[in-house]
Amino acid sequence: MRTIDILKNFTLDVYCQTCGAGLTEAGGYVADNGEIYCVENSNCLNEGVLSETEGIGVVVADFYDPKKVQEAIRKGELAKFGPLEREVDE
Repeated sequence: MRTIDILKNFTLDVYCQTCGAGLTEAGGYVADNGEIYCVENSNCLNEGVLSETEGIGVVVADFYDPKKVQEAIRKGELAKFGPLEREVDE
């Protein structure tokens, strides 16, 4: 069985790529960079996308409902959607 076939049977957890909030049940804004951001907090989208362009440019994103998010993951359109990796202070 191919990996894609296995993924069709599972719902993958999805997280905002700025604040780490869970978006699996809510959906979110998917930007041209292939990352997903909160719907409730528009600062997450602006912060995530504008930080890559050094604050220059226009933020373009489409809202994806939870089903469309899962489809985008399966198609490889959503590049980053997992939990944020945070550095641990020792």
